[in-house]
Amino acid sequence: AGATLTTVTVFGGYVEVQSNVTTATVRDGELVVEAAATVTTLDVGVLDVRSDARPTCRYNSSGTLTTANVRRRGFLDLMQDLRSKTITTCNLFAGSRLDYLEAVVTVTPTLSAGATPDEVEINRG
Repeated sequence: AGATLTTVTVFGGYVEVQSNVTTATVRDGELVVEAAATVTTLDVGVLDVRSDARPTCRYNSSGTLTTANVRRRGFLDLMQDLRSKTITTCNLFAGSRLDYLEAVVTVTPTLSAGATPDEVEINRG
């Protein structure tokens, strides 16, 4: 706590942070954000359409997530923590998944250019 991590990049495995993060990127594996940590920019998902990776971010923090980009095969899970939280901007790309509880999460998911509603999965709890 108290420190700010400038860049966290996950290419596999499990990473847990309880400090603020400026930029977090998850291309495979799992990132868990805990406590009251904030994330300025989160990018979760694969860039190569041939990839079978399943990058995941579990946002178990009461801190604000300023911008989330959830790309192909990316999963942003906000259902593990019942404290209120805000996502200022949430961009969903084709092939992405977002799970959240409407009662505790303030977010307005936006489809990225070219994505259609049937190409994203949104579970509102």
